[in-house]
Amino acid sequence: MQQIKLYIVQTGREGQLLCLFFYYKYVSMFRKSIFTLLMVGGWALGAWAQHQEVGLGFGTTTFMGDLGKHDSKTSTYFGNVGAGITRPAATIWYRNTFNPWVAIKGSMTFSQIKGDDRLAESTDRTSGDWYRSYRNLRFQSVLIEAMVQGEVHVLRYLPGSLTHRWTPYVSTGIGMVYFDPKTDYNGQLVRLQPLGTEGQGLAQYPDRQKYSLVQAVIPIAMGLKVNINQRITISGEIGHRVTFTDYMDDVSTTYVSQERFEEAYGAAQGQMIYELSHRSGELDPDGAYGAITKPGQYRGNPKGKDSYLCGLISVSFRFGKTNPESAFRPRLKKGNPVVE
Repeated sequence: MQQIKLYIVQTGREGQLLCLFFYYKYVSMFRKSIFTLLMVGGWALGAWAQHQEVGLGFGTTTFMGDLGKHDSKTSTYFGNVGAGITRPAATIWYRNTFNPWVAIKGSMTFSQIKGDDRLAESTDRTSGDWYRSYRNLRFQSVLIEAMVQGEVHVLRYLPGSLTHRWTPYVSTGIGMVYFDPKTDYNGQLVRLQPLGTEGQGLAQYPDRQKYSLVQAVIPIAMGLKVNINQRITISGEIGHRVTFTDYMDDVSTTYVSQERFEEAYGAAQGQMIYELSHRSGELDPDGAYGAITKPGQYRGNPKGKDSYLCGLISVSFRFGKTNPESAFRPRLKKGNPVVE
């Protein structure tokens, strides 16, 4: 380097030679680094591509919210799970296993959710179940979710491997869910969100706005993967879905009077909205216990968000090399044995 600097001073061509010096020292080194990164990235993508799967699954979804079935005699997590509100579900997904411990999955799930106060039967008028039964609200909704989940394996596992062929796993991620609550009214299904059954959109309730039908969701799940052969894997997963809305069932805050609805929407429309929001009158037309559902009384629990439980069993197909171990096998010198 000293010889190059001396030559620059002696010739007086400092600018040109400095450019030449920096080109060979830095640009050339940068080009070599880029080439190395491309080579390493190409090898990594080649390994990555050997562990791609597509899957199809079926299962059930159970709603957990204000209208979810609740058994006051139990405090267990599954106390809210009941056959009357469990609905079928189907899913399609793509999964890529980066290494024996970590995978990422993108999925679309199509299902329904349902809640019905009539399932919470009780004769004890001091119990929460009796209040739910008297409230007499119900809903059903389509459910479409799209999400990305990271999966962490408990055991060393490779899709298609007959050596490391099964593992429990845990997963979480982020997604979006679409829902649209409806209920029956005079023999027809009526969409609830546009009606504002808790005064959403009324001037008297400026803090209550129409809720969005698309919400963020966080899945928290656990499951088990088992390779049947080098192409086919069966997996089972059960997951809790955390949402950021309390309106999947259209129930959250307090009752609104019939007068408010009629002032805003007219007599006919206002009466319909009131009847859909206040269905205890179907069981108690004389209003013997009407004080507990009068305007201003709690219709739901605004302190908690809705959630749902999803259980799925899937079959997946792996595409790539026939021997899955080869992609993650270390490069050893010729003659050295490979230790699994």
